[in-house]
Amino acid sequence: IAPDGKVDVFVFFRPNASGSLEVLKETQKLFEAYRGVQGVNVIGLSFEVSAANDLGRLRALARAQFPVRSGVDLAQRLSVRESPTFIFKTKESDEFVRISGSRKFYFLDEIVKTMRRGR
Repeated sequence: IAPDGKVDVFVFFRPNASGSLEVLKETQKLFEAYRGVQGVNVIGLSFEVSAANDLGRLRALARAQFPVRSGVDLAQRLSVRESPTFIFKTKESDEFVRISGSRKFYFLDEIVKTMRRGR
């Protein structure tokens, strides 16, 4: 739980995996819901080595406005192995929530709301 309402959402995915485009589209909905809300950040991270233009192309296809970049090192440190994996982390502690598998916007939104304590 983040008493100050600050939550980072990391979305780890394999760029060439089936379903990655849909994951980024659902994540875009989450990004749009919290656009302009201070303290809620969303980032897409590839946990496979990918060319920047491949990630850019996937981002464009998903019409994603949140950052999408390589996250190989972070994925290794967090032992992320499944695509997709969502990590919701508060800024105040090392605690986080990890969810593996595709999820719809409303599910992701409920986790953010819970972590923000209804803010």
